[in-house]
Amino acid sequence: NMGMSHINMHLKGNHKELRITAVADINPERLEAAKKANSTRTWKEVTFACVDEKEFELAKETGLNILVAGDEISELVYYYEKNEYFDEVIDLLEAGLKLEEVHVVMFTELAILYSKYKEEKLYDYLKQYISKIQCQKVIPTVNMNQQWKELVFLYVQEDQVKAIET
Repeated sequence: NMGMSHINMHLKGNHKELRITAVADINPERLEAAKKANSTRTWKEVTFACVDEKEFELAKETGLNILVAGDEISELVYYYEKNEYFDEVIDLLEAGLKLEEVHVVMFTELAILYSKYKEEKLYDYLKQYISKIQCQKVIPTVNMNQQWKELVFLYVQEDQVKAIET
């Protein structure tokens, strides 16, 4: 063993469950197995394995499959952030902007990431994607980071939504 562990994926019966035992060396056959299983949980495990091995291009390719499932996006972002791969997670979510069927959570998470790590992109992003962003989830981070112009913009949007709803 040269210090490299491997991802072993096995399709099991009708469940098409992908089992991953440790990390590394993802070859085309293994990726094909992930595609056949096509479950969010499987894509998440494969993406986390790629991140662990710093295979960020492959992680982006597999991670795009997670961006359609809202309940997994925050965990995906957290995994990158706890490992301090801020640019890489932003790169993944920016790639998601080009997809047709991404979940609204992705737009919200990207706004929060811009607030934390790429402040210069935040205002234009908010203006472009405000209809897809959950303002109430972005406001605390923007407030904490003292991004006043962006905060006012978010509050105005929230007020407009409330006015429409009443």
